[in-house]
Amino acid sequence: MNDTWFEFEKYYSEMNLEKLQSFFSEPQNESEQLEFKSGDLPVEGLYKEVCAFANTDGGVIIYGAPREKKHEKSDIKVAAGELIPAKQGKSGDSLIQKFMTGITPAPTGIKIISIKMEPGYVYVIIIPKSIKPPHQTEGRYYMRAGTMSTPAPHAFIEALFNQRRPVALDFNAKLINNNQNETLFDLCVEVTNKSKFPAREVDGMVIITGKVRDRSTIEGEPQFEATLFETNNRELISTLRFPTAIASDLWMWRRFSNLRLLSDYFYIKVYVWAFDTPAICKIFKATKHEIVRLENVDEILVAEEEIRAWKEIS
Repeated sequence: MNDTWFEFEKYYSEMNLEKLQSFFSEPQNESEQLEFKSGDLPVEGLYKEVCAFANTDGGVIIYGAPREKKHEKSDIKVAAGELIPAKQGKSGDSLIQKFMTGITPAPTGIKIISIKMEPGYVYVIIIPKSIKPPHQTEGRYYMRAGTMSTPAPHAFIEALFNQRRPVALDFNAKLINNNQNETLFDLCVEVTNKSKFPAREVDGMVIITGKVRDRSTIEGEPQFEATLFETNNRELISTLRFPTAIASDLWMWRRFSNLRLLSDYFYIKVYVWAFDTPAICKIFKATKHEIVRLENVDEILVAEEEIRAWKEIS
């Protein structure tokens, strides 16, 4: 994904009936990322375009558009005039269900804006570039070539299969001394996406074991707040939920502010996962002055045993 796609997606995400009618008040051309389908086409007639957009660079289908006609001054087909709504359900959920059963593997991340117009709805269907391509329908793979959705050649499909790799996440924890009080510290967890695809639905968990007390909230980028909760006097737990996808080669962070350290050292166990990506875990040992990741098996076993013993203390 790039800035151009996000601007493109934002534009069509904000469509309403008035904007659509204004849009088609003049002849409109299809493009490599834009397809028009009138509402009298059955939903199954959209599968090919959904596959093609998902397999290429993403795109938008306006389902309920005017019927295309040849332009008066050229042979190019254009869509203009009155919208022809589709007589489907009240929301886009029924379309999503159709796509999931008619396309293999089921596409994800599709956004549908349902616009009421008697006697049905006009749908703006936004299909992102797939992170798990290629997709097929009725045994055929498709790609977007100009304004057409065409059968994809073998080399194209082979290249898409080679892209099917899990998102590669990495993270690190940093201890930041709080100058106000030597018993206070900030813990910063940075999550980095090292793959070529955006990491979606990134989440995780931080478990801090030792004599610590929560005095504040989690801070982070983008704007995020959540209160830590304490399971007993030796453990604090919080989630690491990121509200937006982490783009390729970029990172986001969460900062646990003003935690009071009451013991000489403590352990931090961090889990991070994302959509279609298994969880990874790292254990850190922290003192008032430093934080070190435990990588040696013997050190990790000692830490796990000590964590279990601490948790048994009331």
